[in-house]
Amino acid sequence: MNKKLIVSIDFGTTNIKVALWNWKKNESKMIQLENSDKTKNVLHYNERKSLLWGNIAYNKINDENTVSNIKQKLEKEKWSH
Repeated sequence: MNKKLIVSIDFGTTNIKVALWNWKKNESKMIQLENSDKTKNVLHYNERKSLLWGNIAYNKINDENTVSNIKQKLEKEKWSH
């Protein structure tokens, strides 16, 4: 298997964090999504199918195209191996 890059997403209760692991360079890097250590755990897609996250998406929380409480929704899913 040709492993190059792994993306890790931590869906916290309130915030989301993203990290990348580069196998070739044997290093990891945290990605700041909004110039902050904390990004709200909210996603929104608009009419053009563009994906927004964090505070921008949080401001659209009552919109039908906004997904919040991602961690709780993932925990309720039945995962099979």
